Amino acid sequence: MKGSNVLKLGYVLPLLAISMSLVAGCAGSEPTGKPHPKTTLKVLFSDEDYFFGQYGDLYAMKNGNVNIEVVDTQGLRNNLEGRTYDEALDELIKQERPDILMLRTDVFERYAGAGKLAELDPLLGKDNYSMNDMLPGLVDALRELGGGKLYGLPAFFYGSAVYYNKDLFEKYGIEPPHEGMTWQEIVDLARRFPVDGEESERVYGYGEEYSMSFEYLLLMFSQAEGLTYVNPDTMKVTIDTDAWKKVYELALSAYHSGAFYGAVDEDRPYMITAKESMLRDPFIMGRAAMTVNSSRFLQQLKEAEEMIKDYAPFEVGIVPGPADPADRETTREISLGDITAISANSANPEAAWEFFRFLHSDELAAIKSKTLFSLTSRRDDNMDYKGINLDAFYALKPKLNRSNTGMKQLPKSFSSEFQSIRSREAERLLNKEKSLEEVLRTMQSEGQALLDVLNR
Repeated sequence: MKGSNVLKLGYVLPLLAISMSLVAGCAGSEPTGKPHPKTTLKVLFSDEDYFFGQYGDLYAMKNGNVNIEVVDTQGLRNNLEGRTYDEALDELIKQERPDILMLRTDVFERYAGAGKLAELDPLLGKDNYSMNDMLPGLVDALRELGGGKLYGLPAFFYGSAVYYNKDLFEKYGIEPPHEGMTWQEIVDLARRFPVDGEESERVYGYGEEYSMSFEYLLLMFSQAEGLTYVNPDTMKVTIDTDAWKKVYELALSAYHSGAFYGAVDEDRPYMITAKESMLRDPFIMGRAAMTVNSSRFLQQLKEAEEMIKDYAPFEVGIVPGPADPADRETTREISLGDITAISANSANPEAAWEFFRFLHSDELAAIKSKTLFSLTSRRDDNMDYKGINLDAFYALKPKLNRSNTGMKQLPKSFSSEFQSIRSREAERLLNKEKSLEEVLRTMQSEGQALLDVLNR
């Protein structure tokens, strides 16, 4: 999914400004109690330096009596010694006994189900902690992961939306995108733009930095609907279905339409400069009417005006989407940052709760909302980027992708081997050597045979 990678320390506010913000705080965000003097708080996190740069140093400025020790998981994958990553993580947590755990979604769900996390509702009720400003639907999604109870919250999330070039829509007299559009509607709208003209100058209905292969289109469209090619509970391949057929038909439509920027395979350069990246992107250069991208893309649009000579800026619109066609109030374009939870066996539950409150406070949200690498789960009322409102990233409810948990049950080599089958059949489909129905049947039968062999 676009925009979902964690980037380290992109923009750091001046120390004085941060200090003033932290001292001033925000109404209703001050802790009701104080941790015991000289308390040590252990926090499980992926990277110690990043933790202190993002959260720890800010917290220490207000709470000098709390010594934070980070249980760093950065090198865990390099020292598995025959264990799975989850097994190594479990051993580390058992040995170090952190008070705060900042977990990926799948690990959080597993730990919540195993009773290893403290329930938050009693703490929230005791302190009258307001959840009203959280991303809509987020708390419900976390309760679902916790079997109906709330065990954690992410301080940040990563979200995408539909960007559009208002000038191009006005020029061609086409109605602009609306809130909650599905990929089918985005493709249909993109196809209304002309497809003639020289490749280097023509306009595209939809475009991203790199041209899109047929398989890339399949990935985008299938992820938006939460489709998987295997049911891990039954160990049955599920690609010969009406849902997958519709996704393949949509990808074929987009690929052959001429409305999607260079929908052909292309070698991607290993390294390019920021300016080269912008020059390659047809939307940034005003030659694509729509694109789907993360909040950070706003920064790139602004930087293009400064870095590219004779750049012609245009008016940008943003609407929520793409939406799940089964529920237009939700989207799978939202992924969560690490979910913060308190260990059920914390040796310092009061200090852990105070840190949890800080991490999900109005004051931290106000500071961190000034950057666009991620979006704060607690929304600031005045969130915008250089005059562009960020409401579109908060309008739809998250529909969390939980398929990764089930896919761990598949044999290790299955995904790569099945991908070879899918790529081969996609080529035959595009070359018109086989019909879509034949391709789906082949992938279904060969995929099931492969899975059965690998499961023996």
